[in-house]
Amino acid sequence: MDSTPSLRDIAVRTGVTIMSVSRALRGSPQVSAAKRDEILRVAKELGYRPDPQVTRLMALLRTSKAKRADSVIALINTRAERGLHLREPHLRVFYEGAARRAEELGFKLEEFWLADPAISVRRQQAIINARGIEALLLLPVEAGFKGLPFDVSRFALSAIGRSHHSVPCDRASPNHYNAVTLALARLAERGFRRVGAAFFDGINDRTDRRYSAAVFDHLEQIAPADRVPPLIHPRWEAGAFRAWFEAHRPEVVLTHGEHIRESARRELGLRAPRDYGYVNLNLLQSSDRSSGIDQNYGLVGAAALDLVAGQLNHQERGLPAFPRTVTINGVWREGDSLPSRSRAAPRRRTGARKTVS
Repeated sequence: MDSTPSLRDIAVRTGVTIMSVSRALRGSPQVSAAKRDEILRVAKELGYRPDPQVTRLMALLRTSKAKRADSVIALINTRAERGLHLREPHLRVFYEGAARRAEELGFKLEEFWLADPAISVRRQQAIINARGIEALLLLPVEAGFKGLPFDVSRFALSAIGRSHHSVPCDRASPNHYNAVTLALARLAERGFRRVGAAFFDGINDRTDRRYSAAVFDHLEQIAPADRVPPLIHPRWEAGAFRAWFEAHRPEVVLTHGEHIRESARRELGLRAPRDYGYVNLNLLQSSDRSSGIDQNYGLVGAAALDLVAGQLNHQERGLPAFPRTVTINGVWREGDSLPSRSRAAPRRRTGARKTVS
């Protein structure tokens, strides 16, 4: 006699259909919470284990059904400009990665611009509902964003990046902490000791302070003479940067954009690598020329698309009780902004931990 419990056995014990058991085991909202808890309890008591071959087949069938129902995933843009993700370079890389992945999976992205003065948010939601669109992909938002102005309980949804603090959904993000530790490791290999981090325009808060967390952790590991306190300022100001730079004289400035290098050259006459080394944590391979970290924004966009497609396939809707964050590591890319070698030899404090890349 086969002692392996089946969906039918669970259905008989709980008084529901086999389909209801299957939905409950997948976490589908089509089964009430009370009944789902009962089914899960009985499945555990019986020692039920899903057949991996059947599970794979059903996932493929659900994927096919989702594509046949409606292949559009709504790309939610809350910014003041329509199509900003096509013009702003970093957003564009995010978008292109998501769009490529959507095409590979048989979906397509369509922008819904919530700031459109000609179509109210309420009207846009009605259009989304009328077209049977079941999935939302949220583009990064501006600082201070207060939340989506409509109910998301019937949608699968995920966000690109960490800026959606008001929407506790699944998201994909660059690994900002790793970006700093990787850059510091590469600089240490080349003999640079005094590295100063400078963050402007709220970028540190937009990474949930992961940039500064990595910097402060590094400062605890190195000799006091090599420590450069970070500059964290609301916006780029030449005077603030000059005062910090002259007070601490870092060998290398670790920051988050090619524009800061240009501003320091234009407003202060500081040229990299002539006067200091420069590392860009937010490197765009297609256009930026500094040494630094390419945070693989295209892969981040693709990962965010995978999250929302997975929710569609598993009939998951609304905000999850326990949101997931997928982080993508960046890679070091060599540029023209570092001196060929540091003027000082490498030095480590006894007992210091190694920076992990």
